[in-house]
Amino acid sequence: MDIENQSLFLQAKDKRKPMKFDEEADYVPVQIGSIPLDSILSFNLYIQKNNGYALYREKNLEFTAETKSRLIANKVDCLYIMQTDTQRYLDFIESNLSTIVSDPNTSVDFKSKAVYECASKVVFDVLQQPDVGENLVRAVGVAQNLVDFLMQGREPFFKLLTRATRDYYTYNHSVHTCTYAVVLAKKAGYSMTNRTMLDDLATGILIHDIGKSRVPEEIINKPGPLTPEEWVEIRKHPQHGLDMARNISAVRPLSYIPILQHHEKLDGSGYPNGLHDKDIHIFGKIAAIVDVFDAMTTKRSYAPAKSYFDTLKEMLTMADRHLDKKLLLEFIKLLTGR
Repeated sequence: MDIENQSLFLQAKDKRKPMKFDEEADYVPVQIGSIPLDSILSFNLYIQKNNGYALYREKNLEFTAETKSRLIANKVDCLYIMQTDTQRYLDFIESNLSTIVSDPNTSVDFKSKAVYECASKVVFDVLQQPDVGENLVRAVGVAQNLVDFLMQGREPFFKLLTRATRDYYTYNHSVHTCTYAVVLAKKAGYSMTNRTMLDDLATGILIHDIGKSRVPEEIINKPGPLTPEEWVEIRKHPQHGLDMARNISAVRPLSYIPILQHHEKLDGSGYPNGLHDKDIHIFGKIAAIVDVFDAMTTKRSYAPAKSYFDTLKEMLTMADRHLDKKLLLEFIKLLTGR
């Protein structure tokens, strides 16, 4: 498995459970470019040799520039870890994500892979263990790294789009919407001069669906129409999410807005508070647009995925009633490369 062409971890059929690497493989390849220099490894590294694998570097040792240079000189661009160390490797990538994103020598392709997989994993962990505060703190850090990456130009945005899956998973949906929201907010004027606000938006969007962890899975994954009673439960998830976010000091108040307002509509027909246009924050309006777009363009339990063109065409019919038209037109420009 070529690490440049495969995910750091793959998806499972269960909508809340990512798969591990191929469990039949004893060793998993990792590119040496994915290992930040001077980092202390928490796993052994192996080298392929004579149709087998030999220990190259023990864990708890530094991966230095000299180490990397020797590998390159010997035309080695890929090392291996034990299948059993997969989780340690993923944790290592997340803990070094800031270094990976800021390294000019790391490819945009690998950066996009690392950002996408770390963000997906942290949202998955939040949904699995929503009451573990450490997971929300991790989400704040990953959201800031995602902003750092997207601020590096247009290529990072389109690289992340190529990683988007057309099957709906709550954790991947959160990463997609966060990506769209940051770039749309940047286009709307929230650039480096408003960096703190951009970080807060990214955090809020990344965890905007955490309240669904308190909604029964049979309702979340129901293949048919919801009953009135089930709709009552679904409509509670923004408030549930807000209550959970408020318990973590690392999540700042501006991040609450996308969590609470991503289902509000301009004409007051949204939920949970039935807000009208003038009462909906711009972060809520951005959240509504990207949430609708990603939901419609991915395959859900109750509806097939629609094309970008058909989705945007339908969303334009919602403009001024449900969605902010000015922001929607800017979003369309983003997706068409204008």
